[in-house]
Amino acid sequence: MWRGTISFGMVAIPVRLHVATEERSSVSFHLICKKDGSRLRNLRWCPQENREVPWDEVVRGYEIGKDEYVVLTSEDLEHLAQISWLDGTLVLETLHWPEEIRDTRELKLPGRVSVGKPEVDMALMLVESMSRPLMPSEYHDEYREALLAAARRGGGDGHREAAPSRPRASSRSGTRKKAG
Repeated sequence: MWRGTISFGMVAIPVRLHVATEERSSVSFHLICKKDGSRLRNLRWCPQENREVPWDEVVRGYEIGKDEYVVLTSEDLEHLAQISWLDGTLVLETLHWPEEIRDTRELKLPGRVSVGKPEVDMALMLVESMSRPLMPSEYHDEYREALLAAARRGGGDGHREAAPSRPRASSRSGTRKKAG
C-alpha cells in the first residue's frame, strides 16, 4: 500500500493506493540448465568490487556518458496516470507517455485496402450484434490451467512435456461494449 496525495490546483486529497492484481494469478518459471537440469542463479555482479551485490545496495541509474550515470530514486520517476471511478472506488491506471507508444508506421501492415460502404455497414452491424458488456468474471486463463496441468503431470521425475501454446484468441472472445 502507498499513501500520498492527489493535487488538483489548490486542492489536495489524501489517498491510499492498493495493488489491484494478485501475483498468484501468474505462473512463474525458473531458468534451468539444459544439460544437467539444475536451477540457474541470476547474480547482480559488481565488476569493480568483484562481488555479488544484494538488492538493498542496488539503485537505478541513467547513463549520461561512458561509465557515467545519474542515480535516480523512485521519487525522481514520474508516471502518467488516469483516475476513474469503479464500484465506489477511485481507480488509478498507469498510462504510457506518447513517446513510449510505438509508431504504427514501424509495423509491417498490409497496404491500404479499399472497402465499400456496404461492407463497412455490415461489419459494424455484426460487431454491434455480438457486443455485450465486458464481464471479466466469465473468463479464466485456460493457458495457465493447461500449463499447470502439464507441470503436475511431469511430477519432478525428469519427464519433460512440451508446454501448451498460448491460444491466439479465446473461444469465448467477446467484444467490449461502451458503457452508457
